[in-house]
Amino acid sequence: MRRPVGSQGVIRKRQTDANDPKPQTSRVTEGRAEDIVYPIASERRPPMVDLSIIVHDAEERVRVSTASELDAVINMACEEARAQKMLNIVFLEAANGNVLSLVVGGDDTVLSFIHGHRNPPYFASRGAEASTHPVMTCYVGLVHHTEFPRKYIIPFEKGLIAAHEFAESEVLPQSIEWIET
Repeated sequence: MRRPVGSQGVIRKRQTDANDPKPQTSRVTEGRAEDIVYPIASERRPPMVDLSIIVHDAEERVRVSTASELDAVINMACEEARAQKMLNIVFLEAANGNVLSLVVGGDDTVLSFIHGHRNPPYFASRGAEASTHPVMTCYVGLVHHTEFPRKYIIPFEKGLIAAHEFAESEVLPQSIEWIET
């Protein structure tokens, strides 16, 4: 089970001592979503919402409702992108219309977030570099060419954590930093 992810890349965990209700915090630097666990067995992570995922251009959406189904679709998309020797962009859409996109197929990723109303503000992941070149070249649905500046690129593991957070909350993930675009 996963523990909840707090804001600014901080994972909050509850004390096991009932006499000390103050949460401890630790900063996440890297990690895979499946490695995050609750510290107390009796705690339950928030249920994942139903998502529809677009992996290929002009094909039906894949519907998922569990973390393992989400992981399976993302892993399949990663493997397919690697086999094609190109990066793909997949779209996760929540029932409220909010959309999180995720670049798959490499060690790094770019995320973007669009509200269900499709109006600004729009967001992109904030990477460690402020530069724009070299760009990351990707293909939406393995078809449509697009490029992202370096300033949006983050490690894939952090992007996967944010995708799971989105799957549980349907809102802008707080586990990574964002740039308004």
